[in-house]
Amino acid sequence: LSAVLPQMTALNELNLGGNLIGNDGVEVLIRGLADCNHLHSLRLYDNRIDDDGLEMLVQGLPVIIDTLDLTKNEITLARQLPLLRFKVLDLLFNDLSPDSPRVIAASLTNPEC
Repeated sequence: LSAVLPQMTALNELNLGGNLIGNDGVEVLIRGLADCNHLHSLRLYDNRIDDDGLEMLVQGLPVIIDTLDLTKNEITLARQLPLLRFKVLDLLFNDLSPDSPRVIAASLTNPEC
């Protein structure tokens, strides 16, 4: 996948839902998407991505990606992340921690977002 994605420079949306992608797969995916300059939407629903994988996505995805769907993963939002770099961030059906509202509120006040 990391060898094929760089050749798909006109790709606008990528849907990899339901593929059992974990954090190791996220690392590979980020490398492969580095040159996809037209990709706006990444759908990774129903995988095995946790907070570490989310942090890798937030820090490593091209900034042009403004929609990230992480529905039904293993995300808890147990620590602060700059979540608002995305226009749309879907976290439905994740087991969010009791601190997740605080994490989201802190993201809303972060001037980098």
